[in-house]
Amino acid sequence: RVEPKIDTLKLTRDGRVLDTMITESVLHPILNDKSAGAVAKAAKWFKLDAVCERRGIPGKVDEFARLAKLHGGPDQIPLDDPDYRTYCAGDVGSARMLAGLQAAEIAALSPVGREYLWREHRVHAIAATMGAQGFLVDRDLLDRRFWQAYGRKQSLSRSLIARYGIPTTKAAGKPAHSPPA
Repeated sequence: RVEPKIDTLKLTRDGRVLDTMITESVLHPILNDKSAGAVAKAAKWFKLDAVCERRGIPGKVDEFARLAKLHGGPDQIPLDDPDYRTYCAGDVGSARMLAGLQAAEIAALSPVGREYLWREHRVHAIAATMGAQGFLVDRDLLDRRFWQAYGRKQSLSRSLIARYGIPTTKAAGKPAHSPPA
């Protein structure tokens, strides 16, 4: 397991992270029409470039996909590539301007609205941490609970058979699988 260099979950819990996409979705939610592709449409609607365009903020200056293709993949882009550095600077500049506009709107929220916004940030940080690190499973506890449930199921099956005479074989004489004896 690789430990993150920056503990985004802690930073988020401390209220030190502002994600412009999460913030925009809370400040200016759109209706989920539950149509096919609604989630993909919402994700596209809240992308930095789309939000900046709607708010009159200069957007990104290049396309990441073009740079990735040029260099043979996103992990192959040299960090000192001038086009990449310009792209990153444009991305950060757009995000900074958007965050400035959002800060005024956050300040105008009610205390309940602000708490909801930060809760959404914490939920997303938890989900991102799980996605990056995976789930840790207590195997001993999992095995213990599995066998407890299995034993309970066996006990209840025996009780049903004894109390109600539930057959343990099918009409053709083959063993029935439910309830197992």
